[in-house]
Amino acid sequence: MFLEPKRDKILLLFGKACSENATRLLQILALSALPLSINYTYFSMKRVEMQMRNVVGLSLLIAVVTLVLSYVLLPQIALVG
Repeated sequence: MFLEPKRDKILLLFGKACSENATRLLQILALSALPLSINYTYFSMKRVEMQMRNVVGLSLLIAVVTLVLSYVLLPQIALVG
């Protein structure tokens, strides 16, 4: 993917096993920055508008979905899950 040329140089600082196993995880974490930036922008707008119910509700929803998906995916696909 887009991290292939630099992968061997950056992740090799942590060892060959890390370089081989963590590449996919690093790609997923890089892509997760996009929706995260949208969430932070939305939360900031709602805080300025003093609509804390929306902020708390969506934060709670994100926490529950994250915990449930982690519980389901971690045993199946390990670190990437």
